[in-house]
Amino acid sequence: MNYFNANKYKLILLISFAFLLLSAATIQKKYDNIVHPNILFKTETRYILPTSVVLNFSFGFNNIMADLYWVRAIQDFAIWDGTDPFYLQEYKNIAALDPKFSYPYLLGILTFTSRSVNDVNGNISTLDTIEPTIKIGIENLPDNWEIPFYMGTGFQLAKNPEKALYYLKIAATNPKAPEIVPSVYKSYLRNTLTGEAASRALVKTIYETTESETTKKILEKNVIINDLVEVLQNVVNTHKSKYGYYPSSIDDLVARKLIQSSVELKSDFNISINRYTGEVKVVAKGVE
Repeated sequence: MNYFNANKYKLILLISFAFLLLSAATIQKKYDNIVHPNILFKTETRYILPTSVVLNFSFGFNNIMADLYWVRAIQDFAIWDGTDPFYLQEYKNIAALDPKFSYPYLLGILTFTSRSVNDVNGNISTLDTIEPTIKIGIENLPDNWEIPFYMGTGFQLAKNPEKALYYLKIAATNPKAPEIVPSVYKSYLRNTLTGEAASRALVKTIYETTESETTKKILEKNVIINDLVEVLQNVVNTHKSKYGYYPSSIDDLVARKLIQSSVELKSDFNISINRYTGEVKVVAKGVE
């Protein structure tokens, strides 16, 4: 008798779960079919349940729900106009349900970059909207170099050098990243410091401490300063090969138009160049 009662309760529980899942799917379908009077949309729009609701009614099936939203995100890119918030909400739900699911982060970066750069309906700030979601992936998948690398190249295309350097640096310091990744980062850093995009905000991005644990690990290794030394050392060597002697300061590099500005660098770093050996030393101000 006890055996029968135990099985009966299991059956009731199973039927209850099935009913709840069916109800959730039905509710979402009803929302999808909502007609929006007095509003004209050039493309299809829809309502996506808020993240808090999805988490509270997933009943432990987080991975399955994340997969469903992932499939939907793939399908919905074709109808997304670049501005409707429903598409971003799909990625937010995926990250909340399964923060270690890597593929949606990569697709999200590609699609939002595409809308930022190529789509007449999008704008440069479109990529910024998905950045908080991408940070969830970077924090939960510290061994994944592709997510920050894609994000960095996305911001590079969107003409945001500060954020491009930040994410490319995270990717470049990942021990699992292929050799090409640090090369891309250093090349972009060199081109940025010696090109028209040089600015104080950009230079500060190279070394400034943030709340990100990933960034703190990078700073602890002192690799940020090392990168700046390497770039400046190359410029100093270029000066020597062209003019036959080493510069005595970065002002000499500016005078020869080998870098754009020394004011931004000197405001945040103490930089010395040995005029006899060409050795460059860099120390962030306030940490001597």
